[in-house]
Amino acid sequence: GRSVDAIASDFGVTERLVKQRLALAGLLPAILDAYRDEEIDAQTLRILTMASAKQQRAWLKLHRSPKERAPHAWQLKAWLFGGEIPVSNALFDIADYKAPIKSDLFGEEQYFTDAAKFWELQNKAIAEKAEAYRQAGWADVLIMDAGQRYSIYADFTRCKKKDGGKVIIASNAQGEVEIMEGWLENKEAA
Repeated sequence: GRSVDAIASDFGVTERLVKQRLALAGLLPAILDAYRDEEIDAQTLRILTMASAKQQRAWLKLHRSPKERAPHAWQLKAWLFGGEIPVSNALFDIADYKAPIKSDLFGEEQYFTDAAKFWELQNKAIAEKAEAYRQAGWADVLIMDAGQRYSIYADFTRCKKKDGGKVIIASNAQGEVEIMEGWLENKEAA
């Protein structure tokens, strides 16, 4: 019943370490047993600290199933949150995101828990950036679908803004956005 800062002070450790240990202690006993029995690794155990009790039970059911396979390690974050989307990749104001954000107590990043809400806000921010480029006089802005594969150097040619160059906005499945100014598709450049 003591506070995190009081425990940290009494034992001469950081508050983060206390939070990490409390998160591990809060896992379902069956998950801790699976770790002790070396059925799961430390990385999977740490990621499971971000799961709700309901998610832990669902994961444990998959883990125990002879027909299904439970996600482990890096795949587990995607399974928990509908995609591994770090908060640092957001173009929008985080205050506009009205769903829980999970912190990785064993890493430095936080993650969005609702991928659909993230993409709704991220796509709106991308559209606003595209409009700002158009208003600034760029010929056009190409917005690539999230995760769409392309090769900037094979599919496009460098072209100045005054010569009709366009802006390309590309994003990956983790929500990271790259904005490239001054490009034209090869067929247009020809």
